[in-house]
Amino acid sequence: MNRSRSLIPAARRRRTQAGQGLVESALSIIVFLALVFGIMEFGRASFVYNQLAYLAQQGTRYASLNGSTAATPATNTSISNYVKSQAIGIPSLTVTTTWQNNQNVPGHWVKVKVDHSFTFLGPFMPAASMNLTSSGQDTILQ
Repeated sequence: MNRSRSLIPAARRRRTQAGQGLVESALSIIVFLALVFGIMEFGRASFVYNQLAYLAQQGTRYASLNGSTAATPATNTSISNYVKSQAIGIPSLTVTTTWQNNQNVPGHWVKVKVDHSFTFLGPFMPAASMNLTSSGQDTILQ
């Protein structure tokens, strides 16, 4: 008689815990997907930052090779247009050029700074954005 009493609570317990695995799986999947989307978004942010560093380097190179003695001297507008033409997949950039003593002459330095407001696309950070900045500095050669 004790044996039949002990079986009845176990059967009831199995019946009341029938959806427990489903709930645990759903919670685990949410955490897993948040982790995967977070890794993907920060990977994308890293890619954009590396692209900004490359663009700043290229803008600085363009400015250093097109000084005041070159056939077509570089200006703030021409450097900005050049950098934006090289940017693939980054729609909005701010390019700032600074010249030593505001002169584009050989021997002086030029600094090109590239800014971008990176917006996350994932479903878990819908309104988050991050300002990414990179700069390069070089000596004007021509």
